[in-house]
Amino acid sequence: MSFFSFGLGIEGGSGEIEDILQEIADMRVVVDSIKVDTTQTLSDVSVVNGTTSSIETALAQVQSDLNSVGLKVDQTFNAFVGTYKINPAEHTLTIYNTDGTTPMVVYDLKDTEDNPSYQKAFQRIKR
Repeated sequence: MSFFSFGLGIEGGSGEIEDILQEIADMRVVVDSIKVDTTQTLSDVSVVNGTTSSIETALAQVQSDLNSVGLKVDQTFNAFVGTYKINPAEHTLTIYNTDGTTPMVVYDLKDTEDNPSYQKAFQRIKR
């Protein structure tokens, strides 16, 4: 290899200069290799970040679903354990939370002919 091949315009040179030029050329190969490795590493990091984001989104959805299930379990528990009151004047059934004062749901009570009735209640219809 000569200086001329690097654009310096000088032909020839001692063996020492040729060795230095070869080392420089070898270093360029190493630098180019590092650039490629860095680009691949950045690409890999991007993939990992995308995967992490997807996992976090999925975990948030699972947490939301669990909260929803927990709420439904609480409501079911309160419906079985809470207080029930029939209002004869309005022909309604109210189910209260376990505290006995917070209404959870109110139903209209009807007989077999679909008339309001608390004495011959056949069905309840959620308001």
